[in-house]
Amino acid sequence: MLAVTIFNKRQHAQKFFAGGTLCAGSEQPTGNNSIQSFFKIEDELVSASQFSLRWNPDGSEGTVELTNQGRSLALDSGPRIHRGRTTRLKLPLSFGVGDTQVQVFDTGAAHPLEFALTTLDRCEFGSESDSSNGNDRVSPGPDTLAAWLETLSDLQRSAAGSKELFKVAARAIFNPGGLDGGIVLIPSGNQWEVAASHIPHAVNGIGFRQDLIERVVASRETLFHDAIQVDANPSIEDFHTAIICPVLGTNDEVVAVVYGFRSLHGRNSRRGIRILEAQFAQVVADSLSAGMIRLESEAEATRSKVLLEQVFSPKIAQRLQTCSELLESKECEVSVLFADLRRFSTISEKIGNRDTYELLADVMDRFSKIITDLDGVIIDFYGDGVSAFWNAPIEQLEHATFACMAGLEMLQCMGELNKIWAERLGEDLRVGIGVHTGLARVGNSGSRTRIKYGPRGSTVNLASRLETATKQVGVPMLVSGETAERVSAMFSLRKIVRKSLPGIKTPTEIFELRELDNPISQDSAQLYSKSLDLVEAGSYPEAIVELQALLKQSPNDPVVKFLIGEVHAQTGAGQPMGDDQSGTSRQLMSKKAADGDSGAKPNRHMLFGKK
Repeated sequence: MLAVTIFNKRQHAQKFFAGGTLCAGSEQPTGNNSIQSFFKIEDELVSASQFSLRWNPDGSEGTVELTNQGRSLALDSGPRIHRGRTTRLKLPLSFGVGDTQVQVFDTGAAHPLEFALTTLDRCEFGSESDSSNGNDRVSPGPDTLAAWLETLSDLQRSAAGSKELFKVAARAIFNPGGLDGGIVLIPSGNQWEVAASHIPHAVNGIGFRQDLIERVVASRETLFHDAIQVDANPSIEDFHTAIICPVLGTNDEVVAVVYGFRSLHGRNSRRGIRILEAQFAQVVADSLSAGMIRLESEAEATRSKVLLEQVFSPKIAQRLQTCSELLESKECEVSVLFADLRRFSTISEKIGNRDTYELLADVMDRFSKIITDLDGVIIDFYGDGVSAFWNAPIEQLEHATFACMAGLEMLQCMGELNKIWAERLGEDLRVGIGVHTGLARVGNSGSRTRIKYGPRGSTVNLASRLETATKQVGVPMLVSGETAERVSAMFSLRKIVRKSLPGIKTPTEIFELRELDNPISQDSAQLYSKSLDLVEAGSYPEAIVELQALLKQSPNDPVVKFLIGEVHAQTGAGQPMGDDQSGTSRQLMSKKAADGDSGAKPNRHMLFGKK
């Protein structure tokens, strides 16, 4: 296998190919089927089709055929190869073109210094194997120690992201690490990709040995060419000595490697890696590991926060980040709110898709803010409506109050919306709101990447039916008796009826909810209370008289109109008043009611209308 490495200010990459012809240049050729492999060079000083390498691993005898098709190539050995020239060269091979350095070597070639490869655990200080050169085992000087500690501190403090961490680590291997270059590599399929490198003098080497990396991945130990053993054999030459340190992830898997190397050249007569250099490189790798784990933890926390804040208020999301078990399924009492725009289908038909989208976005933005500001949880958006609930995942003692406050704030914001939209719509926007408090099963029915947290059960259905009932009653907000009981000290409430809602078997007490500063007048309230008592007692003729008087006093009161309609529906249609009479009795009581006889008393647990 031939390894070809490209290095310039923009690019550091190494490719492998098994034989044949490899072409390289600044532009990917098109329509040339004869090209088996292409290496794109990100350098504007390099020709579009700069050079080609032809290699026969079985018959090359350690050589490669290099053809130059662009600007001159400068071999590190001295001569140049001009355009149109083909030269057979011995491997390993290194040359420059433009601002790019190219290195080529046979990955299967023998390495004379393989005997010097060792791991740190075999080279402890003070061992009897320490040989003649004691300088390799002594502590570094104060200046070197200070530089090492400062570099490690930079690594620990780096918070700009993994890319910056990689750059700091690669630079540390060169200075103050003392090697010719440092590279941080990350896995990419079956190969390793350069994530960052620091190589001030590219002629001293730019490539890496993947076979050594694979050995480190398998053992998860630092591997290096020990300088003590290299120096013991001065007659053996090798163009490349290295240290490879594993960077471990949260599960002790190798997520990257720190690769440092040293080459024989005029600036440095040293060969191999000293023990202190190896230990420093290992600490760099460990610091990089800690930094990557920290960044991943921070990234995961950020992802979790973003995910949670899509559903919950910032206050609740913050609590859930430390107590994720709060999202586990449980049964608890909740207060559920449903809000729905009235006549929206007609409105959207009138204004068209674009304005419909803008209108819905404006309305739902305002409704969402109201809900989350009161620490509610949005269950879902459905067309022109929204549903929300309180008291889970965190406990809220005033959950019914919060739900009612949210409903009233939604009603208030309709005034602001109508100032903006009424002229365009040709009418005012209106909303219907229902709130109910009861037991529900609450949990996350979504996934790890998409939370869908909310309640399930009849409590949710009843809140939805209350919202629908606002259309029949003619008021913008209705609450159930269970909710009214919990908020009676906070709001003005008026009982309307005890009624079975569609799909709900048990009759529900239904209340109109108002703010305390907008109550019904005391006289109207007393007269209304008297009328409602008569209605509930089944004294329909007397109730009609009182309701008609109340209507004259408050001609625009929709609740009074609703009750008159309910009474007329009961008495005029001759519907049964209770469920315990015989057919004959029912007919008689219906007749008595029509004749003004108040003796017919209905079951107090019945609704007005059908069961």
